[in-house]
Amino acid sequence: MATSMSRAESVGLRKDKPDGPDLEDLETWWDRFCKVYDHRVPIAEETDIRLAIHPSNTPLPDTGLGGLGFHRVIDAYSSCHGSYLYCCRTRAEAGGSAIVLDEINN
Repeated sequence: MATSMSRAESVGLRKDKPDGPDLEDLETWWDRFCKVYDHRVPIAEETDIRLAIHPSNTPLPDTGLGGLGFHRVIDAYSSCHGSYLYCCRTRAEAGGSAIVLDEINN
């Protein structure tokens, strides 16, 4: 039986694994992201524009929007004018269709 593998899963098979960002790097990224969104979301609300950030593609756990990072965006920016774009394909690459169905239903 053939098995399929997502691009993110194949990273674990690499022999030359790249160094990922450390916690300090991720927090710096998050602070910069918040600065931008804190400025742009009110403008989007005033002009009735929907602003959304797409998740890491491919979904690598050691990135700002990888793993559970997207929950930070949803929690911090709940406005319909500034939030997170839920991409079923990217989330499925992170954990298969079961994770997508669980997240949509919960």
